Formats: sequence, structure tokens, C-alpha cells
Amino acid sequence: MEQDRSALPAPKDLRCSTCPQFGGCLFHLPKNGGFKDRENGKGHNVRYQIITDKTDGHHAKQDWMPCDIFVMTLQGRMTRGANRRNEGLDGERIRILGDDRVPGKVRQPVRVSLNSRNEVVKPLPELIEPLKEIGEKVNLDDLSESKLSKVVMLNVPVPTFAGRIRPGSSAAARELYELEREYEESEREAEEAAYSEAMARVAREAAGEIVTPKQKRAARAEPVEP
Repeated sequence: MEQDRSALPAPKDLRCSTCPQFGGCLFHLPKNGGFKDRENGKGHNVRYQIITDKTDGHHAKQDWMPCDIFVMTLQGRMTRGANRRNEGLDGERIRILGDDRVPGKVRQPVRVSLNSRNEVVKPLPELIEPLKEIGEKVNLDDLSESKLSKVVMLNVPVPTFAGRIRPGSSAAARELYELEREYEESEREAEEAAYSEAMARVAREAAGEIVTPKQKRAARAEPVEP
């Protein structure tokens, strides 16, 4: 039996052989990491940098996401942007910085909560060391409610792909991916139901069980004299 490649694998089970994005995936290219392999390839978290085009104000950021989500959401934008720039036009710049086979970080603005002594309180566990690296005082014992905050630039470590993804863009992307799959399934079911109903109606009309408006008009029409 042929495997259903349309089903979204659980993150911890994501392998090239079952990935729904395998066909169009460009991670076989050395410049993109070269880890695509039908037999032995598996999922990786990918670090990337994006600079949007003029219409989006040339907004720039670094982030990371699982490779399948990158293929689904950013790969097409990356190739279209490169093609536009090759034509001398303004195009998005999306650069793959690496993947989790080599430990790496992405530089990101992060809003943190502060207490009255300007100490960072209740940080996410993965942000504790990056905060200390830039000289921020971190108080892990202060659990009081804070109304103060500020934005700091951090070098955030990218975890190894292991089925657990942090809250943030990657988790949100996967959640929207799941939601989109639900939308597509609902639409497909609705289309199939409408088609079945239409075919059933045609069959009933052919059997004379339903009188169509055209048949009613024909029945009311006066006979034409020869």
C-alpha cells in the first residue's frame, strides 16, 4: 500500500521519507544545508534571516523554524525574491543561516519583564543565559506581578529538532499549518457532499422523480399548430 504523504507527521517523527513537503523541498542543495535524503533524512530546525521588499518597508529579522514549515511558508518567497533581484527588481532577501546539526543562535529583540530594581523577572528558561551574556541582572526568585518591561537584543540559541518547539513563530506556524489542514479537509468534504448531491439529483431527474423547471414550462406550453 502506498504511504499517505498528505498527512502531517508528528514533529518528533518528521523524516524526509514521510514529509509532505518532500517533493518541492530545496534542502538537497549544499547552500541550503544539503540534508534532504529520502532514505535517511530527518527534520531539522533551520536558522534564517529575512529582509522584506520595499512594499513591506524592508523589515529585517532573524528566526528559526522546522524545515518543513520553512518549505511551506518561506521557500517560495526566497526563490521569487532571488528571481526578482536577478531581473534588477526589488525582491525579498531570505538567507538560510544554518541548521541544528551545528549549534547556532539567532539575534532577536525580546521583551522582558522587570521589577522595581530593573532586574529581569520570570524569563523563559532558554533566555536566562542570553540575558546574562549581555549583562542583564536576572532574578529568578521574584515572582511578583510586573508592570515594567523593556526590549533587549539577544542571541537566542536554536534547539535541536526533537519534537518539542518553543512558543513563538515556529509553534504558531505549525498551529496555523494544522488549522489550514482542517480548513482544507472541511472544504474537500463540502465539495464532495455537493457533488454527490448534484449527481443524485441528476439521477432522480432522469428517473422522473423530479420535475425540472424546464419540464414544467414545456408542460404548460401550448401545442404548436402544424
